[in-house]
Amino acid sequence: MSVVVDKVLGLGDDQLANQFIVLFPDGLPGGGDVDNLSLRLDESFDMPSEEVGTYEIKYRGMTITKTNMSEQTSKEYELIARLDKDWKIADALRETYEITYNPVKGTALGDTSARFTVEVQALDSQNNVVKTVSFKNSKIKSLKLPTFGHEEEGAAKITIGFIYGSLELN
Repeated sequence: MSVVVDKVLGLGDDQLANQFIVLFPDGLPGGGDVDNLSLRLDESFDMPSEEVGTYEIKYRGMTITKTNMSEQTSKEYELIARLDKDWKIADALRETYEITYNPVKGTALGDTSARFTVEVQALDSQNNVVKTVSFKNSKIKSLKLPTFGHEEEGAAKITIGFIYGSLELN
């Protein structure tokens, strides 16, 4: 039995799921307090699935699935942040969202002006960055204000939907 324990312990430490931070290394288009936003991101972050396209070959009653040379990744992710009492986070995100598209004015800046990088950094038990996932050319796609309810006891949350161009692991 101790051989198995030794082997399991010899595998090394696990990456703990709650040891991560989300950063906006170049800031947000339109400004905003990105440090405050980063600290208010206290929900789980669900990494998008990377997928390759497939096609089928049918021959004599059999179906064989093969991969092709096209990416089928949805290129979307979502962050949920606690809303501050003065709505500074919501105002900054709204400004960035309206750079993408302002539905009242019917205007938008050029695509490159609305893009930015979002990084998810995995930390070890000493708060050292062990892996960085960079969502290059991110852009706010949606902004959902909080749900208010008399039975709610916690902080109001704002949901930010993003699209991105590429995902890089460093």
